[in-house]
Amino acid sequence: MKKLALIILAVGLSFSTFAQKQKLAHINSQEIIRDLAAKDSIPQKLQNFARELEEEYMRQQNQLDQDIQKFMAEKETLSPQLAKMKESSLGARKQKLERETVPQFQQMAQQEEQKLALPLQKKLAKAIEAIAKKDGYTYVLEEAATLFAGGTNITKLVRVSLGLTAEALPQTANLPVGR
Repeated sequence: MKKLALIILAVGLSFSTFAQKQKLAHINSQEIIRDLAAKDSIPQKLQNFARELEEEYMRQQNQLDQDIQKFMAEKETLSPQLAKMKESSLGARKQKLERETVPQFQQMAQQEEQKLALPLQKKLAKAIEAIAKKDGYTYVLEEAATLFAGGTNITKLVRVSLGLTAEALPQTANLPVGR
């Protein structure tokens, strides 16, 4: 019985010693990612990419509209079988544009956003890791994911290490970057 009490006491003391040595910090990574994105002109790059996709969609839509108008003008001169075949073909193109091309363009826009955000996320992770190692932090928590943000706020340290101002830029547009 005494041995069990001694073991429990030893485990309890070692656990409390372990718990006391933990050094916690927290960070607002979304703020940093937003400002890094603005610094690297990522919102502008995403807008340009979205504009390219929209222009391509409009080009395809206009081509389809022209083909439909051409078909309507010559429909009376075509045999019923050929008219039905062309009408079916135009209907299939319209469905493809709506059901395949639009979702495909949306997916392309998401992939472009992820492609542009990944280097920022890696840069942020490296900066956090460097500061955590230098200052001896065992854990760095995301501020938004905590109910209580105890420990040290290292957001400003990370911002400065990434070449940003210590204070966050005023939020202008809510463009999703790096979620």
